Amino acid sequence: MDGAYTVFGQVISGLDIIDKIAAQPTGPRDRPTTDVKMTVKVDKLKKKKITQLYGYQY
Repeated sequence: MDGAYTVFGQVISGLDIIDKIAAQPTGPRDRPTTDVKMTVKVDKLKKKKITQLYGYQY
């Protein structure tokens, strides 16, 4: 990142999707030439369950 972006989340699964988005053709200002639309699903999990599933520790 070049400091011009705000981090507002963290991907803990589905990193292949991030690669697909990054591979989209871009135009002059490094913006995608077509809209990238997505659906976001948020699951509420206890910290212990997150550690069990993803190995992420708080």
